[in-house]
Amino acid sequence: MSYKKLIVELKERGFEKEAIKIRQIVEAEIKIENLYNLLNFKGTDKEIKLLKEWLDSLRLSYGRSPKGLKKEFNDLQFLQRQFDVAKQFKIQVNISNIKAILSRWTKDTIDKIQNSLSDKEQQTELSLKNATYINNSLLNASKFRELAQQLDSFLNSLKGFHAKALKKPLKVRFVKKAVIKSKARYKSNSDEILIRPDYIKFSDNYGSFSYILVHELGHRYLKLFGKGLNFNHPEWYTTRYSMQQTMSEEEPFAELFALSNWANKYTEYKEKINKFIKLLK
Repeated sequence: MSYKKLIVELKERGFEKEAIKIRQIVEAEIKIENLYNLLNFKGTDKEIKLLKEWLDSLRLSYGRSPKGLKKEFNDLQFLQRQFDVAKQFKIQVNISNIKAILSRWTKDTIDKIQNSLSDKEQQTELSLKNATYINNSLLNASKFRELAQQLDSFLNSLKGFHAKALKKPLKVRFVKKAVIKSKARYKSNSDEILIRPDYIKFSDNYGSFSYILVHELGHRYLKLFGKGLNFNHPEWYTTRYSMQQTMSEEEPFAELFALSNWANKYTEYKEKINKFIKLLK
């Protein structure tokens, strides 16, 4: 009896969980056998597609290599860059470079990579005090929890009208590096903040992750509580970015929202920051 027929029979008898478990085991075995075939990589379209899908499923965009896999981790990142370059310049991926890497590997190499870097332990959602964090990145469960807790601690430090931006339940979505180029971005239509976990580093410097996160919260504040406010005038311009012409025309407000969180640091805009604070209090 084929495994597919077995699964159908188990479902018909009411053994749904058992059927799902068997399917997962068999599919995992099929996947690993297919990955073993990459060791004899010839560069066919089918092989290239399989390799790309496998690389996308591995946690390569953030963090250090697992213990004992430093060389393989570097190889995987090299392979990922081959696909990134091919996509950027709309060219065929370099077959020779891929062959050079895969020819050094064995089945044991693939087993170790799959066991250490696959997303099978990925945690997808975590609700904390200030936000619900959603993991659509390649972070594993432990690193996702660690960064979500750090983010929530930072959000907890916000006071006054800055904290008001968190009054309505907030969603923070960790995304892969291909999704956004910036460190963070507020997505107005779904009312959530997208972040690149590989950029998370807390600092009060201009353009830092912390600064950009508060800037994006400024966009959220304006959406939730800024009805009738219009800051798109030269009198509110501060940084060069505040003068950017965007479809929303919200950058002067968002910049002042971020600058005012560290008001004593940005003394060159003291007068405008103080005026902004008085207006929002």
